[in-house]
Amino acid sequence: MTPAIYDRYTEIIHAAITHAKLKL
Repeated sequence: MTPAIYDRYTEIIHAAITHAKLKL
């Protein structure tokens, strides 16, 4: 995996976790 894709993937995961915390 290229660093760009990995960074994008991490950003999406972080956003999903933050969204989940807000829903809780």
